[in-house]
Amino acid sequence: MLAHDFLKKNDRDFVPASSRQVFFIKLIFFIFFRSAWYFLILIMAKICRCTGIFFTDILAKQVHVIGLLWFAKAIASAVLLPTQKPFSSGRSIRKSLQVRIAQLALFNTLVEIIWFYGITFCGPFRSILVFEQSPTVLLVALMFLVNGGGNAAKMRGVFYLCVGWIVLFFMDSDASNAPNHSEAYKHQNGLNHIFYHILGWFGISDHCGGVLLLMLAVIFRMVYDSNFRHLAVEIGGPKRLYAMICVLSSMLLTPFAVLSLVLSSSSIGSYFEFPLLLFMSTAFVMIVDFYAEHICFQHVADPVMAIARWSPITMFLASLLITWLWVDGSATGSHTISAGSLIAVACFCLASYVFTSQDSPRSMGGHFIGISEEGMPLYTHGEAFLHKTSRSLLHFFHETITEILANSDSRRIFWFLCANLAFCGVEFLYGFLTNSLGLISDGFHMLFDCSALVMGLVASVMARWTASRHFSYGYGRVEVLSGFINALFLIVIAMFIFLEALERLYDPPDVHTDKLLFVAVAGLLVNLFGMYAFHGGHGHSHGGGQDTHMVEDMAFTFK
Repeated sequence: MLAHDFLKKNDRDFVPASSRQVFFIKLIFFIFFRSAWYFLILIMAKICRCTGIFFTDILAKQVHVIGLLWFAKAIASAVLLPTQKPFSSGRSIRKSLQVRIAQLALFNTLVEIIWFYGITFCGPFRSILVFEQSPTVLLVALMFLVNGGGNAAKMRGVFYLCVGWIVLFFMDSDASNAPNHSEAYKHQNGLNHIFYHILGWFGISDHCGGVLLLMLAVIFRMVYDSNFRHLAVEIGGPKRLYAMICVLSSMLLTPFAVLSLVLSSSSIGSYFEFPLLLFMSTAFVMIVDFYAEHICFQHVADPVMAIARWSPITMFLASLLITWLWVDGSATGSHTISAGSLIAVACFCLASYVFTSQDSPRSMGGHFIGISEEGMPLYTHGEAFLHKTSRSLLHFFHETITEILANSDSRRIFWFLCANLAFCGVEFLYGFLTNSLGLISDGFHMLFDCSALVMGLVASVMARWTASRHFSYGYGRVEVLSGFINALFLIVIAMFIFLEALERLYDPPDVHTDKLLFVAVAGLLVNLFGMYAFHGGHGHSHGGGQDTHMVEDMAFTFK
């Protein structure tokens, strides 16, 4: 075969694509690359927002937070007012909507004052970890806890969120690295006086108080976002409403900002650096971020879940990188990276990813449920069995507590559990206040006593469940399993207490014993109530041993 014959043969076999197919292929590529560009804009805007929050922390060390927020709102209003023309363009707004807009602007001002003040306590990195949580993710987690009906992935997401919050609140060592807040931010004198007075009531540190402030701001922000979305539909779009809120917020802040700037002692380092950082932080936090999200809502596929997933993940990782590159750990007053903050970053990123993932397709495996009338086996396929039996956690707790309170013995144990938990909190509080390792270790001891009681009560309820095809002997072994898990917990906490005891052996702290009598008397009363609660339960295998345990606790209380 000649070469030109071979080429002709290939030409005959080739079938060109139709113009419609070519058009659809080009359209798919255009949509994909266009969405990718808009998604890249969102990522860059979130990185800029992180940088702006770090600039805000620098500015808050120089002027009062109310004055700083007023400066930022005024600059944003100066940009948005001529750009959007919210009061002169668009349809007219009736009086009832004007009142709602003013209320929303006032609420927005309150949220951002709490946010800015929380930054001064926790630093920009930890404020991003708390305040930049996606409201969508938090709402999905809340609805799962209240209504149930979710899958195992959502349960993992709730677990990640809880671990992240607990680690950030209790195990983050930022409190030891943070500066004396009253000295570093002495120009915030009015807010400091109110906040430290409240902290004195509960005896918590500045760092934990800042985390609580930011958690309160997150809750308020969820309410604000919900009202913002509903009101934006009624007045003609989110850009117009956002411009109105910025202008009204700056007007509301004006008298308070003037008073704060006049009465407080500002310490502006450079009159060139301060306005430059102020303009950049305002542009990144209040203008660029809002417009980037608005553009992505219009051009990105499934924008709600895309923004809810990648916005917090981008900000968490970007803030971690900026803190690692920017913050000098040896400098006084620096909020450095700790092991607890790293765990919190990992948990929050995983939670954001899990809650925004699409439900995976159900597996084809099934559960055998019986035989039909024709003699054929019947199966429940995939996760249908799990969805059928899944319930709300609150509903499960309600049913369990109802069964516990229905029995007189378990009811007495339950009330003792409540008293024991309350006294456990008292021991932890006074242990940290007096620097007493004995009280702290006994607090952990009582905490795991309470966990043993909780697992025992739940196991006693589960042990009464009827036998099934999978557990033909019933659920009686659940009680043994709960005891084994509690023993593992005790081993872990014993190791932590042993390490703390070794540290205090080489560096003994000062123990303040002037407040221990109240704890001793309260412990005596709780243990006497415990002996009464377990009295009459000697027919069970654990009755006498628990009474002996109460006597040992009373002896420890008066050591």
